[in-house]
Amino acid sequence: MKIIITSGILLFGLALIFSCHYFIYSTAIKFLDITNSKTKIALVISLAILSVSFIATSILVHWLENDITRSLYLAAGIWMGLLTYLLVSSLTLWLLLFLSRQFNFGINFKIITFLLIAISFLAAGFGIWNAKKIVIKEIEAPIKNLPAEWENKVLIQISDVHLGVVNRPDFIQRIVQDINQQQPEAVFITGDYFDGMDGRLDDLTEPLNNINAPKGIYFVTGNHETYLGVEKVISALKPTKIVLMDDNKVDLGGISLVGINYPLIGEKKNVAEIVKEINPKHPSILLYHIPRQIDQIKGSGIDLMLSGHTHRGQIWPYNYITKIIFGKYYYGLNIEDEFTQYTSSGVGTWGPLMRTANRPEIVKIILKNK
Repeated sequence: MKIIITSGILLFGLALIFSCHYFIYSTAIKFLDITNSKTKIALVISLAILSVSFIATSILVHWLENDITRSLYLAAGIWMGLLTYLLVSSLTLWLLLFLSRQFNFGINFKIITFLLIAISFLAAGFGIWNAKKIVIKEIEAPIKNLPAEWENKVLIQISDVHLGVVNRPDFIQRIVQDINQQQPEAVFITGDYFDGMDGRLDDLTEPLNNINAPKGIYFVTGNHETYLGVEKVISALKPTKIVLMDDNKVDLGGISLVGINYPLIGEKKNVAEIVKEINPKHPSILLYHIPRQIDQIKGSGIDLMLSGHTHRGQIWPYNYITKIIFGKYYYGLNIEDEFTQYTSSGVGTWGPLMRTANRPEIVKIILKNK
């Protein structure tokens, strides 16, 4: 059954990708008035190759990772991001055509088409630039019964770093430097630290040893760790000073910290059941990659929940889709009575190396007694 479902999802995804590329082809033929048969054939071949490029290079770089395959994967990812804006431009053109016919006004569609193509490339270029402009997002987290020694202390959350083919060791080294400048008591990594590709994982984990955090560095897996293989992740992190939470809790010196790993394929994880033994009189923090089961977690007495996963959409207009899926928990700070929850937009990227919907962030959490 799982194979059938997975195959069905894959086929649907391929059909959707091919449909998008066919739509781009039809739009170009229509609005650029392409009649030359050789040009049409060249366009068909180019778009056919581009339509399978991301899947093909994902498989290729997983099988053989080197500078060439990484470059191909990067280029294919950027194309998928650019494709989004070409689709928006195509929809705009067809809408303008409809309106021009309805209200009987003339438009030079060839000029408009070239203008929209230029805007699409500019948007993609901005997204590539913006993806590296990491900001420190400072929030205040009110927690009841907070011990006096924790008042105004700093915690750091990083999520969705996606280290691997595109984001390399220099990326995490820069993040570590930014973290240390905030002088945190503890650092939390809330999943998708890896991008899900094989390779020299020790090169990606060794920089974490340079983080200065007196109360430690704590890690929970995300969905991309399950793609890579949790055992590989554990092996890569064991030589470091990172604490793998693995559905356990630790005492941070007056604060109970609970870390829950992302469910494996086919696994159903009852988060509320895992955290039910937390003493509600003690302040508590939950690390869980995906902002789900919120009502159950609120009822369990958790004071602060930290999540990631959504990337806040990463690329406009996908931020509207993530908001539909996750509601108000898709991004940002939510304070509800004695429960506080934060979903980070993440610090890395998946797929296209671009962000146009938001900025990548390191979350600086200042604890306050409620």
